[in-house]
Amino acid sequence: MPIENLSKIRFQCRRGMSELEEILYPFFDNYFTQLNEDRQQDFIHLLTLEDTELWDWLVVQQTKPSLKYEEIVRIIRDAT
Repeated sequence: MPIENLSKIRFQCRRGMSELEEILYPFFDNYFTQLNEDRQQDFIHLLTLEDTELWDWLVVQQTKPSLKYEEIVRIIRDAT
C-alpha cells in the first residue's frame, strides 16, 4: 500500500475520544501492515463508524460487533 494511502488511513484514526485514539493509533502503527488485505479493508471501514459504536466494541465490550467487524475487533482487542 502506498505511503500516501497509509498517511490518510492513519489520519482517520483521529477520533473525538482520546481513549479510542490510544487504541487505534498504536494498532495502526504496529499491526496494520501485517494484516491481510481483507482485514486491512475491515479496519479502514471500521474507521468510518461513530465513536460511540467503536467505544462499545473496543472498550466496554458489552455490545457484540456486527458480524462484518467481529474479526477485526477481535484482532484489535487482542493486540491491545
